[in-house]
Amino acid sequence: MLFFRGSWCPYCNLELKALQHHLKQLTDRQVSLVAISPQMADYSKELKADQQLDFDLLTDKNNTLAKQLGIDFGLQEEVIPVYESLGIKLPVYNGNNSNELPVPAVFVVDTGGRITYRFADANYMNRLNIDELLEQL
Repeated sequence: MLFFRGSWCPYCNLELKALQHHLKQLTDRQVSLVAISPQMADYSKELKADQQLDFDLLTDKNNTLAKQLGIDFGLQEEVIPVYESLGIKLPVYNGNNSNELPVPAVFVVDTGGRITYRFADANYMNRLNIDELLEQL
């Protein structure tokens, strides 16, 4: 499970493209990949088509799962106008007024429901090392 902030995030888009590039290596290891964000399904559908992604993009409405995993955070009030000045209106993308996002994270969950690998970094620019992930599988 990959948690990403939204289709508006260039770092998220790069990570999704990189995972698409390595998708065969994942599926060869019997791994199913899903990417999860708080954005509404229409934005994910558009992203999937635009980026030609061959894995599912799911919506975590109101960051419910991210909250359960302890990887959600709310934007500081002074940051919200900066996002908006860049054209990123989280209430529009996410369909709520919470201004909450998930920390970019990856979880590998085995068939028994146990998390066997976890990567999460509050610095949205730091992303998963795919080679490290492949070594863990």
